[in-house]
Amino acid sequence: MTITKPFQHHLEHKLSNYLAKPFEIIAFQKLHGGSVNYSYLIKGKEQSLFIKLNSVSSFPKMFELEQRGLELIASTRTIGVPNVLLQGEFESYSFLILEFIENGRKTNSFWEQFGKQIAALHQKKSEHFGLDYENYIGSVKQPNMKTKSWVDFFASQRLEAQLKIAFDQKLIDNELKNQLNHLIKRLPKLIPNCSASLLHGDLWSGNFSANIKSTPIVFDPAVYYGNREMDIAMSMLFGGFNKQFYEAYNSVYPLTQGWEERVDLCNAYPLLVHVNLFGSAYARRLRTAIKKYL
Repeated sequence: MTITKPFQHHLEHKLSNYLAKPFEIIAFQKLHGGSVNYSYLIKGKEQSLFIKLNSVSSFPKMFELEQRGLELIASTRTIGVPNVLLQGEFESYSFLILEFIENGRKTNSFWEQFGKQIAALHQKKSEHFGLDYENYIGSVKQPNMKTKSWVDFFASQRLEAQLKIAFDQKLIDNELKNQLNHLIKRLPKLIPNCSASLLHGDLWSGNFSANIKSTPIVFDPAVYYGNREMDIAMSMLFGGFNKQFYEAYNSVYPLTQGWEERVDLCNAYPLLVHVNLFGSAYARRLRTAIKKYL
């Protein structure tokens, strides 16, 4: 995605107004990472900022919803998130400008603090599972219609919603579709009652960092109120976090007995999302994950 001169001038004008002083962009440095957006470091004379770009038509309101998610997490005062400076549109662009966070070391104290802070986030509760609005997980729309029951929410708003997309796009076959439908029918026997916790929603290793003070920062949320085992399971999907994270979490807010046996069940959702984001290569892993629950 090319940053044109008119777009640069638009950003300089917006940033100057926001900061109440002139902001001149010296350069844009393309950054790696992320599968949905284009990311750049905005280099100014006095400070650097982080900007994410994508297509207005392809992902409507994505950054508006991301901003709401970051602000919801920030409002809990449990864990750090990047400050949002600006969110808007220019011609075919949608953009989100955040403070630039310089990476620091993930020390032992970082992992302990991270675990305790996620536990504190999960202690923010709601009477309903879901959220007041739909949002995104990656580039896939995430429905969040409120329900009183986690089993009902997980079935309809998570598994069935993603299953329909995957099957309609021919990313999974009839056999896997039938297995997932059978799993959905068995959910009441597999999942104990739980309360609705505020979740990050996409808690994997690419969506957190340590700042220069070795303090945890989370970003790219897919927030909703749900079963807290979802965040914990997601953290384990691609190798898991440092063991001190889980020890610290459980020291503050112990997980329900048997949670380890439900990790793959929870991860049926992000695996379905990965099928829809990256193709049928993830279908085999999904099939393996759900096999023991059928």
